[in-house]
Amino acid sequence: MLVRVLIAADGLYPFAMGGSYRYVFEVATRLNRKGCDVTVVVPAPVAGEVGGISIVSAGAIESGPIRKMWTLSGGVWMATRRLSEVRSTFDILWINSPLVAYGMRSVIGRLPSVSVVHGPVGRELAAEHPKPWMLAKGLRWFGDYAESWLLAQSRVVVFDSRYMADEVLQARKVRPARVEIIPCGVDTEKFVCWPEEVRRRERVAKGIDDRLVVFTARRLRKRVGLDWLIEAFGQLALSETTAELFIAGEGPERDSLEELVRRQGGTVGDRVHFLGLVSDEDLVAWYNIADAVVVPSRSLEGFGLTSLEAMACGTVVVATNTGANPEIVGQLNPDFVVSPAALVTGLRAALVADNVREQATAVARRYTWDRTADSMMRLFEEVLAHDRRPTSSRASIG
Repeated sequence: MLVRVLIAADGLYPFAMGGSYRYVFEVATRLNRKGCDVTVVVPAPVAGEVGGISIVSAGAIESGPIRKMWTLSGGVWMATRRLSEVRSTFDILWINSPLVAYGMRSVIGRLPSVSVVHGPVGRELAAEHPKPWMLAKGLRWFGDYAESWLLAQSRVVVFDSRYMADEVLQARKVRPARVEIIPCGVDTEKFVCWPEEVRRRERVAKGIDDRLVVFTARRLRKRVGLDWLIEAFGQLALSETTAELFIAGEGPERDSLEELVRRQGGTVGDRVHFLGLVSDEDLVAWYNIADAVVVPSRSLEGFGLTSLEAMACGTVVVATNTGANPEIVGQLNPDFVVSPAALVTGLRAALVADNVREQATAVARRYTWDRTADSMMRLFEEVLAHDRRPTSSRASIG
């Protein structure tokens, strides 16, 4: 069945980094392989084609939250008006963020639609821009309004996890006609568990063959809890003299985190390393050579791609008991899901656990992007069957 899918998104890998941006790219490219004709309206530096999907640029994301909000609403709206130059008819609309929903208001209601909500955008915006407080308050209002508006307009809303569905729907007090939980996935052809000899050789190449390696890959912002991890590592390092912590990623909290490391003292501080942004290939390597990966989230962990990618590489994961972490990491071992105060206890337990590599990869195999795309495709077909409008009457864009 050829389905012509129009996607409106607030970002798309590889133009932007983030779990929801990766979600759109991975699912959209797989839908394309299954025979769907996929077009994405998204803030992007260029238009054209990526991974077999057509890109209609809504303009590049500019610095500053106000200009970003304009691109996500006004830019998307103007790009939608230009769609007649690309294709005049679509079968279904997929909205991947409440922030772009208002820009698609001329299309919503004219096309059968599926909305995907990855998190409470008002809270996320306010946390990302806490100062000045009037800006944070305005962004919180805008995000909450966009989210409530989208939920009220949507017949079907998809969430990544049960936690996020409960979090958003309880806060907004709006109940769509249909709610679906479609988990994220992992690329099990890219994130693979290396043989022990390859793992050992990579550790030697990085000069850490005799080290106890703790690793995390996060955007450096407050809600991901890296300060908790650094403090827990300081406790671990007192008894584990070969332990070293490697942190991949960038973000607004890097300076404050580096200051926290300095306050830990020379012995510990010399064993915490900030890697900055790493390539996907290097990320696979770090997951494989790590003795443990930590996901110390404070809040709003909507799914936990880091946990899934690490487990696909056969590495034990320790996570705080917030957000969707228990849904994913709890399948590996409930003892590896701990309170923030017990992070060091969870780490010590994980580092001596037996048969973890086999268990971790088994959990990861339950979640693949192909399964996510299959679930989305089935949902599209059900929505279109319910719509029962002939192709000739489906909405023209432009």
